[in-house]
Amino acid sequence: MYVVEKEVLSPTLTIKVVGHQWYWSYEYSDFITESGESIDFDSYMIPDSDLELGQFRLLDVDNRLVIPVDCHIRLIVTGKHLALIKLKIFYSNLAICWKLLKL
Repeated sequence: MYVVEKEVLSPTLTIKVVGHQWYWSYEYSDFITESGESIDFDSYMIPDSDLELGQFRLLDVDNRLVIPVDCHIRLIVTGKHLALIKLKIFYSNLAICWKLLKL
């Protein structure tokens, strides 16, 4: 993990990126809409059947992330993995069953 930076720069833009099992979610947290919510959207891979000439299989998406050039951007990247959620549910149910057996 990279911890120390010699020159600390304040970012012009912060983008939160969440990797899901089959798609990405993006949130421009620095920009707030009139309703008080941040701008966010999901980005899915384009299916093979919908690819056009010049598009890359497994790389092109329906909503691309647009970022400005010549400025400092902070990316906060995380992931939500379905297997971890299922594992947590499994262990929760196991703990409940264990408590019931002890009764």
